Amino acid sequence: MTSEAIHSVVDTTNEILYFTEIHRSKQKADADHPFGHGREIYFWSFVVFAVDLRAGCRVAIYEGVSRILEPVPIESPVVSYAVFALAFVFEGASWLVSLRQFSDVKGEMGFIDCDQAQQGSAIIL
Repeated sequence: MTSEAIHSVVDTTNEILYFTEIHRSKQKADADHPFGHGREIYFWSFVVFAVDLRAGCRVAIYEGVSRILEPVPIESPVVSYAVFALAFVFEGASWLVSLRQFSDVKGEMGFIDCDQAQQGSAIIL
């Protein structure tokens, strides 16, 4: 449960960083950034990857191995179900936001048509 709770916190932090990258990449060019801030989206994507990999994976592996080596009986299954329910809600909301953004970008094309049209290139939201 600790692993799932930390995973949810990491995912929420990732979403905040994604919103930051989208906002900052849309800023206009200025004297310090004559070509604009569009490339910041790549920096923040890397930061999200690093946070997710380091925090989420390491904690999940540590918790998994420690619980296999020293099993602990479940004290309150209600807490476990509450954590899973909240994780489901937050992950589902994140998925819906991603799906809406993807649907806006792909327009009238179907999902398969969009994949074939974008072969070799990525859709940047």
